[in-house]
Amino acid sequence: MLVTEIEAENRMNVEWDRRPEEPLEWFNRFDKYGRTLGAEFSTKHAFLLWRLDQHKKGVVVAGGDLIIWAETAAKWGWDLRAKAWAEYDRTLRTVTWHQRRQQLMEDDWSDGNSLRAVGKEFLKALQVYTEMGEDEEGNRIVKININPAQLPQLFRAATELQRLGLGEPTEIVQHQSPQIYLPEIGG
Repeated sequence: MLVTEIEAENRMNVEWDRRPEEPLEWFNRFDKYGRTLGAEFSTKHAFLLWRLDQHKKGVVVAGGDLIIWAETAAKWGWDLRAKAWAEYDRTLRTVTWHQRRQQLMEDDWSDGNSLRAVGKEFLKALQVYTEMGEDEEGNRIVKININPAQLPQLFRAATELQRLGLGEPTEIVQHQSPQIYLPEIGG
């Protein structure tokens, strides 16, 4: 499911939007200070964030305002609405990251194939000398942009990209077998 499909599906019945009859001033407080706390929502935490903003504006807030906030939060179900927002946000992030991982996997696989193709072409060029030419003085030269010592590195990079795209380890570990002792025969 694409992110846009999830957004469209959830926009039909959005719990964190303003409720009918909910005063705009209180909805704006919920939206700015409560909803964004998501699953970590508490009336006290939202109140303290609001109070900090008020303090920055030079507004003095009475201590009893927390009681009013608690009553308002309970009346309009801020706790459940903030948790619903958190679930929605988590789902969007999960889908987005899945799409990004999928794209990276496809890109890495494609890049690995491209590097392998370059390596194959390089080997063909070395085998049949199709890239031979002459310089201005008539000397024969091979026109290759990669040197043979780089070929193993090219194939290793291709393999690592493809393994990364599959979620496999990229390090190639050589298994060490115990050496077999063969006694000398004869004499």
